[in-house]
Amino acid sequence: MTDFESSAPTFTPSELVVLFGEKFADEGGMLAAKEEALVSRMKVSAEKMAQAALAASLLANERIGAVRLEHRKGKALFGLMDTEKLHVVLGDYESAWPDGTLESTVAMLAHGGPTIAELFQSALGAESHNPGQQVCAMVKAGLAGRDLMDVAERKMLGLITVPHFVLRDEVRRLAMAESPAEVQEMLRKTEKERPETWRQLIKEIGAAMTWMTKSD
Repeated sequence: MTDFESSAPTFTPSELVVLFGEKFADEGGMLAAKEEALVSRMKVSAEKMAQAALAASLLANERIGAVRLEHRKGKALFGLMDTEKLHVVLGDYESAWPDGTLESTVAMLAHGGPTIAELFQSALGAESHNPGQQVCAMVKAGLAGRDLMDVAERKMLGLITVPHFVLRDEVRRLAMAESPAEVQEMLRKTEKERPETWRQLIKEIGAAMTWMTKSD
């Protein structure tokens, strides 16, 4: 194991984003869907926290050599418009992320060299009224799968049964012993030193979340 795999054995980068959500996302607008940062219990924008979690899962895989990011040019509108997409290509290093994490999903879906938008559409799996909250729920489900969160069922509006995830106090203390600073630095460094890659990354994550938004 190298980098994040060895230095953060309990939580993956995307999990640290959801645990310390206020470090990666603001509250968003009044009408924005909110998600609770698990450690502080502060409410932040679900979309922005999900965006940071997805970006962290991909860049962490790139950092350890499990995937590479390749800019590829193409054509659209019957060849009348130039396009550029960021593709995820399988790297030389075989990752050892825990099953059920966004990181393990990224490494698994990199086969075939999909675009970032295609990869995350596949990761989300099904349309949702709020893909941001769906991404955060996926991260929590991964934590629950390793017994780092409790999960129960509750009904929304008395009709729909949904999972309800609860972070136990001992796991909150465990999380507080780790720091999200390395993940924050990875995101900041990418934005500052590779601005075109960062711009395309965020654009394609947004496209994936828009594409997977269910319309009534």
